[in-house]
Amino acid sequence: MIVSFVDLSSIDKAKKFVEAAKFCPFDVHLISGNERVDGKSIIGIFSLNLMRPVRMETSGDDEFELREKLGSFMIEPMRKSASAR
Repeated sequence: MIVSFVDLSSIDKAKKFVEAAKFCPFDVHLISGNERVDGKSIIGIFSLNLMRPVRMETSGDDEFELREKLGSFMIEPMRKSASAR
């Protein structure tokens, strides 16, 4: 699992994130407060508080592919997590 924070503070950023996430061959989840949603769902993303950075967790471990697809949204260096939350 790879964990990072992403900036989705505008409608345009959220739309572009979903379009990019759809091409990831692994699960992408976004967490804000107690809410956890599918990062490939625009409706799910818009249910989150996007005024602050959102935690992103992926089921994949391919850092290169993740950075290639979603790196432009990341605001914090990603890190691998040993346990799923």
